[in-house]
Amino acid sequence: MNVSARWAWGLAGLGILLAMACIVQWQREAELRQLLVTTNLALVKKEKDALEASRLAETYATEIGQLEKRQAELKQSESNLKTEVAKANTELRKTAAELLQTKANLNAALQGIEKQNDGIRRQNSVINELNNAVKKQNEIIVKQNEAYKKIVEDRNEVVKLLNERTEMLNKLNQENAAK
Repeated sequence: MNVSARWAWGLAGLGILLAMACIVQWQREAELRQLLVTTNLALVKKEKDALEASRLAETYATEIGQLEKRQAELKQSESNLKTEVAKANTELRKTAAELLQTKANLNAALQGIEKQNDGIRRQNSVINELNNAVKKQNEIIVKQNEAYKKIVEDRNEVVKLLNERTEMLNKLNQENAAK
């Protein structure tokens, strides 16, 4: 096996390895996208829950205002409502904290995606460089094949001419021997 064939096989092997690396990278990116979709759905749900909790808190605040007018009769009811408002505020704070955490997770995921995209860009650049090297090598091989064909044609011409001259010499030798 000559050096050119070894290079060709080596470059083909590298191309296959790069293709495999790209496939693995694309699979990881698909998993990351799925995680991003799941996180976005959770974020929407948490925002809806926070909005609902906020509306609930506003409703309770209105009811508290009405109950203050009837304070003498309904002190027990007022106490229960204050407890429920406190629970709603606790849930609101908890939901707000979860929302902040979800936003932080989303930002981290976006940064991971950006890093992954940079890696893919670098891999594509390397693949393009390898493709250019293979193209140049193929051009050199074509030129070498053309030169080899020309050398073979020239050799065939020389051998043909030598054969003609040898036949002529043999005829002359036969004629001289016959005389």
